[in-house]
Amino acid sequence: MNGTLNKVILIGRMGDVVKLTYFSEGNCIGQFPLATDDEYTNRATNERMSSTEWHTIIVRNKLAELVEKYTHKGDPVSYTHLRAHETG
Repeated sequence: MNGTLNKVILIGRMGDVVKLTYFSEGNCIGQFPLATDDEYTNRATNERMSSTEWHTIIVRNKLAELVEKYTHKGDPVSYTHLRAHETG
């Protein structure tokens, strides 16, 4: 089978604290919003523009607990995700 590999790197700031959800087997997931900013100059008006995009980040188990313990709202965060897509 052929496939593709996508790599996403997000660098931004935590929009809130991590919210942990625990399951019966002791596993957990953590979820938090990540804000990424973009700034550019509008060539037509020469005006400086900015926009913020929000991403929902989900982490699991020990990583979720570590992120919840050591990060706070407003902290800078880098998130990398690899995803393989099978085709054919």
